[in-house]
Amino acid sequence: KGEAFPYPPPFPPPFPPPHDPEKLCKKVDELELQLNITTSITIENKQSIEVIKVDITQIKQDITVINQDISVIKEDITVIKQDITVIQQDIKVINLDITSIKQDIQVI
Repeated sequence: KGEAFPYPPPFPPPFPPPHDPEKLCKKVDELELQLNITTSITIENKQSIEVIKVDITQIKQDITVINQDISVIKEDITVIKQDITVIQQDIKVINLDITSIKQDIQVI
């Protein structure tokens, strides 16, 4: 016959085996160092995010100013187009005057 397996399986010992206090202290020190490094990195990241937020705000303000400038330029272009139209009309009137003067000269 085969070997009998103990049933139920044996329970683990009620307490973990004793640890070396020096190793535990060293491990705690390592974990504290990791925590400090992580905390430091987190603080730096938060500061970087704040700087980026300020940059984004400045960029938004710059875009607003640029949009205002574009609006002013569009208005200027409209005024220039109107001026060109007026000049073209003046040229037509001058041409008519020249034609009239030529006719007057021919009559004389």
